[in-house]
Amino acid sequence: MNEEMRNILNVHKVLTGSIMSAEDILNEYTKISKYKKKFLYDKVKLIIKKFNGPFDTQQPVLLIEFGLVSAELNVDPAVIMLAYTKKGK
Repeated sequence: MNEEMRNILNVHKVLTGSIMSAEDILNEYTKISKYKKKFLYDKVKLIIKKFNGPFDTQQPVLLIEFGLVSAELNVDPAVIMLAYTKKGK
């Protein structure tokens, strides 16, 4: 994994409250089917659209929403965020 990807994954960890290592996040993401990646992207896109606003006020709400999706789908929140930033690909 290159340094840029490690930095991106560390930002995802901070934004979502994940405790997984960057390597584990990437490993879990690569194991997910392309259909599930697209599903995760669509789910997050709706959440972000619903809670659009200043980052400092919306980040706590997004953290909760990501946690709910994570629990519902048994996927780490940072992996969900990665699916969103990669646009489900």
